[in-house]
Amino acid sequence: MTSPVEVPGRALGGWPTAIGVGLVTGLLVLPAGYYSIVLTWTAGGAGVLFVAAVLAGISALSAHLVGRAGGRASMGAIAPLLGSAWFLLLLVDGSLWHLSMLLSGLLAATVAAAGMPRTRRAGRWGTALLAGVPAIVVVGSTVVDLSSSLTERAAEFGRPYLLSGDYDESYVAMGYGTSEVAYAMPDDGELLVVSGAALGDPVVDAAVLTLGGCVDESDVQVRCSVEGAPFPITLYGVGGVDEAALADAVGHLHPMSKWSFYSNAKRYLEVFPG
Repeated sequence: MTSPVEVPGRALGGWPTAIGVGLVTGLLVLPAGYYSIVLTWTAGGAGVLFVAAVLAGISALSAHLVGRAGGRASMGAIAPLLGSAWFLLLLVDGSLWHLSMLLSGLLAATVAAAGMPRTRRAGRWGTALLAGVPAIVVVGSTVVDLSSSLTERAAEFGRPYLLSGDYDESYVAMGYGTSEVAYAMPDDGELLVVSGAALGDPVVDAAVLTLGGCVDESDVQVRCSVEGAPFPITLYGVGGVDEAALADAVGHLHPMSKWSFYSNAKRYLEVFPG
């Protein structure tokens, strides 16, 4: 058996190389980003080119150092790029620049260490802690915030009152504070249920609801109010649907379930909260 031969030029070692990559990343990327912003005001796109050139130079230097230390040059190349992600902290609070520099340097160092044989295991654990855990926290909090925002905004819509039984639902439309559900009738015409119920309003049993006053709005439409609820419910008969059909429908009214309500309401909201 032959003992491994040390390759000349690779005596720097794993951790010194990783620390060097971390120092270069932590100390140079933030100033490069700052000066790119300054350049944007005077030289336009030159600012973006400047920071891109600096990142490319740091990546090339890192790849060279990790390669000479016996590691994978590709890991060295991506170390500064991954480390730079921690500068997103400045979007949260501009005073966190010192923490951003520290965390960026540490992450770049652990990624570089993960690319070298002698420091691979510790580098992987360090990368998982500095990149994986915060990423999970950020993604999780974003999902929670997004869901909470959508839920709050969805609750501002009117909660539809539906008809049970053999009514053929055509569509459900929601607006802020009101809703409308349309049903195609078997013979002809359409029956509309317009409700001003909110999500937090009490559930009203159909047994206590009665048909109130009706008005013929035209030759083809009749409007009837529904009494017995602390919020407005109005029935419309369109295209030959008469008052008798509306009176029968009152006994079939019930609120949309909360699950169905949120599922429908969120279709009316944009994806991102605002």
